[in-house]
Amino acid sequence: MGNDTVVIAVTILLGLVLMLLEIITPTFGVLFGLGLMSFAVAIWRGFAVDATLGWTLLIALLAAIPAYFVILVKFLPHSPLGRHIFLGKAPSAQNDAAPESPRLSELVGKQGRAETPLRPGGAVRIDGSRIMARAERGFIESGTTVTVIKAHGTDVVVRAAEAERKTLS
Repeated sequence: MGNDTVVIAVTILLGLVLMLLEIITPTFGVLFGLGLMSFAVAIWRGFAVDATLGWTLLIALLAAIPAYFVILVKFLPHSPLGRHIFLGKAPSAQNDAAPESPRLSELVGKQGRAETPLRPGGAVRIDGSRIMARAERGFIESGTTVTVIKAHGTDVVVRAAEAERKTLS
């Protein structure tokens, strides 16, 4: 029985290591399947020794494997190994990924001129900078004075200035 106990313990440990490797490598379930086969060998060896040992291993592994996965998924990304393997946190603050967004948000309320027709997108010049923008609605002719009404990320929304809108009506 002593030799069988070692074989059972080694195959269970092998199964746990294979499951860990499945999580950190893209094997598409191959290592998971090998881990399950390792657990099956351990259970089979347990039944070969004694039916009670086999049933105990079966029930224990049925409870332990899901718990092992939960522990791995919960704690592995925060471990020293996991920090090297897994991606970091995604940017959570709004506009973190848009480097121009702070500068563009300062343009709200400023006026400029449409350099190209905005149908609805085009280019406007504000404070000497050429900026891609879109009309709030409709079409804005080239050369029309525009006012920035909204800037969210890299999306700048303009409308024709009040004086220009009155002459167009």
